[in-house]
Amino acid sequence: MLRFRAAGSTSTTFKDSVIISGSSGVNFDTSTFYPTKGAWTQYEVVVTGYTKDSQITFKGSRVFLDDILITEIPTITLRETATDDNTITYNVSGLRTVQLKRTLGAGYWNTLCLPFNVTKTMLEQAFGSDANPVINTLASVDNGVFNFTTAESVPAGTPFLLKVSTPVTDPTFTEVTITQATPLTVYPNNDGYGFAGTYSEHSLEIDGTNLFLGTDGNLYKPAGGENVMNGLRAYFIVPSGNQVRVAADESGNELGIESVTANTQEHIIYNMMGQSRQSGNLTRGIYIINGKKTIVR
Repeated sequence: MLRFRAAGSTSTTFKDSVIISGSSGVNFDTSTFYPTKGAWTQYEVVVTGYTKDSQITFKGSRVFLDDILITEIPTITLRETATDDNTITYNVSGLRTVQLKRTLGAGYWNTLCLPFNVTKTMLEQAFGSDANPVINTLASVDNGVFNFTTAESVPAGTPFLLKVSTPVTDPTFTEVTITQATPLTVYPNNDGYGFAGTYSEHSLEIDGTNLFLGTDGNLYKPAGGENVMNGLRAYFIVPSGNQVRVAADESGNELGIESVTANTQEHIIYNMMGQSRQSGNLTRGIYIINGKKTIVR
């Protein structure tokens, strides 16, 4: 990363410019700049191929230069179990290497929300060649059905669904620009249905208006005492008392009501005596959770 300040002269009516060049093998993402007359402007340039023996040359007329510095691109870490909003805000507009402390499971839909623009190519580079990432973004909500469609890119701060073929742990994105300090909520219509992103841990409402996507493809209402969702994710917003379903499409076609892959459910729990139990108050034993036998140790 090359950083410098430049200012144009006030003694001429010509448009001042600075051109940077490097020795063999050194490349810049931008090489020509037009500083403001009579005012300092801070510039950041991505440099590749630079070594300790490389040379960088500045060429210009009627310009002033100051604070020239070559550094590595700063690395920041965003954790799913922490509140990183301040970290994101501080680094807005800066070029960064971003490491996620987040695991993405294979073979099912994960929710994700990131403060920089995302493309399928970026995901392939960060996840590895075997991950085969599939992006789905919210296209519409019709009669309580959230319709998603396959996408090649996602704007910064926009929540989306992501499926990978192999598990992904703590991926790193290089040379990204953080542009969205606040996660966004997508409201396709004006009917109260939405898909909300979150960068940090978030407490979901337990009245059925906030739902999270389970690994089995079902939407769940969080139980009392278990309603904190980790960050770098997204949740569904629905009007009170409404049943909703999700349609996610891997081939690029929006799916309708007949192809629904998820239904709204609550955790239904019974002990072996057939007595109903709350998920936040389970002791050791065998339980029937949503119709499946589960051992709590």
